[in-house]
Amino acid sequence: MCHSDLSYVLGSQDIRRLSAGIRSSELLPGPRYLEIHVTDRCNSRCYFCNQDWVKAQAREFSLDTFRQVVGRLTDNGLRAVRFSGGGDPTVHPDILKMLQIIHRSGLVLARFDTNGIRLTPELSKRLLACGLEVLHISLQAPTPESWAKVTQRRPADFHTVIENIRAFKQLDKTQRTSVYATFALDEPTFDKLEQMILLCQDLDIDYTIHELNCYTYSDRFLLECLPKLKNQLERLLATESPERGRLAEMRNAFFRRRRGGAGKLRRPADQARKGKDNPGSETWANVAEQPCLAPWTSVLIRPSGNVYLCCALAAPKHILGNIFEQDIMEIWKGNALERVRQEAKALYFPGLSLRAGDDAGGRYRYLVPRCGSDCPVKVGMLGGPRSMVAQMTKALAES
Repeated sequence: MCHSDLSYVLGSQDIRRLSAGIRSSELLPGPRYLEIHVTDRCNSRCYFCNQDWVKAQAREFSLDTFRQVVGRLTDNGLRAVRFSGGGDPTVHPDILKMLQIIHRSGLVLARFDTNGIRLTPELSKRLLACGLEVLHISLQAPTPESWAKVTQRRPADFHTVIENIRAFKQLDKTQRTSVYATFALDEPTFDKLEQMILLCQDLDIDYTIHELNCYTYSDRFLLECLPKLKNQLERLLATESPERGRLAEMRNAFFRRRRGGAGKLRRPADQARKGKDNPGSETWANVAEQPCLAPWTSVLIRPSGNVYLCCALAAPKHILGNIFEQDIMEIWKGNALERVRQEAKALYFPGLSLRAGDDAGGRYRYLVPRCGSDCPVKVGMLGGPRSMVAQMTKALAES
């Protein structure tokens, strides 16, 4: 499913202006959308997470820095904010005050990501007062025992999370906020697919079930668990369940048909085909069907002060600047982000007369194959609905 954050942030006038800017390199005054990681700390230790690496930095935004950054961006057209991060935003000691700043600034609270452990009634009320659009619960497992294996917390804490979700739903009288949970399929959870679905039906929330894109699967999972997972999917697909369509999408996401009909888990190594990082290769096929708007609309800021385009491009080589060394607006208008835009133009709008985005080595420096048709950021959060893409295409043709 698609949880789009920008579809209600960019109006028709914005899209026309954005389209003209893509052609002429005239920018919006500032980003419309901010993803901010206010802390590196987390109260879970999911074994597949980068938390141990992030925890070594143990960085956190001060309230004053948060207020200054949000204020500076708001003065330049910021409209929506997402709280996310390597840590959990709920563990920041000033999270309630930060949400109050968002509320008073008149910004859209587009999304709030949390594991739900500290989703207290007080926090829930503050989120709802901000008009929260999407609440994402990183649940990862549907039973106390499997959840404890994933998060390395007590099984009893699972019940706290479930009750916090129920309490949030009860407080949201108008059902304004879309709530969904994410689950990972791996050794502790591969046989609990149906339980994941039933739990979310009971909670009256949506769900996304994903592969672990930042963790190397064990041999046991690949050799023993994976065939059983496939059998479970096939069994569920054979029923008259309303979930059949989504289960079919899940099957296609997890398995790629090979010669002889054997199913294989899709892994990053499978993308190392000939023509890697080459826009003419299979990896880059059809990327222009839904162009990514992130280079012209958004930034991500981590507690270190480092600025990135988005969470899919948050490696050290993708740093665009640092707010403790430069003004955020200088970074927005700077050479690094302009380079990203040039690469994106060459990739998504090849019909325009634009200079090439690749470097002397013939490879894209910032954009990578994952920015193609299956990029989770582009398709899920920053792409917007197809109607917006149609407006973009029309505006570009008319500009």
